[in-house]
Amino acid sequence: MSYSARKSSIHVAIILIAALVLAGCQGGGGSDSSSGVTDLPGDDGGQDNSQETASLASDSAVLSWEAPGYRVNGDTLKDGHISHYVVSWGQDPENLSRSTEVTCQDCQAMEHKVEELDEGTWYFTVQTVDQDGLTSPEADLATKKI
Repeated sequence: MSYSARKSSIHVAIILIAALVLAGCQGGGGSDSSSGVTDLPGDDGGQDNSQETASLASDSAVLSWEAPGYRVNGDTLKDGHISHYVVSWGQDPENLSRSTEVTCQDCQAMEHKVEELDEGTWYFTVQTVDQDGLTSPEADLATKKI
């Protein structure tokens, strides 16, 4: 089986496009940024990565997203103004029972691996936290079935 066929068969069916927004006094921040969940490591330029793919546990998900560029009120969210992100997940879309802070240096193109997921459907979201502690509403949910 070719790499692209393996990638297609393993790749999570749902990749969502979400707007990360930063809310708070002055309108928080948000923009057209993308967010997704996948079960494969990053693109390897078309090389055979069967060992790398095999090493990724079937009970994990890799979330990736880009930093928002604008606040809710339309103001630009400048580089360096993002403190960190909060990734939340759970099996009930109305009650994401687990979360973690994802620290970052430049906070632009981000990725976080969630491991030890039980069988079933999992829901994920991301929030942006700025340097003043203002936290965005949750991005649209991404899902993965284990």
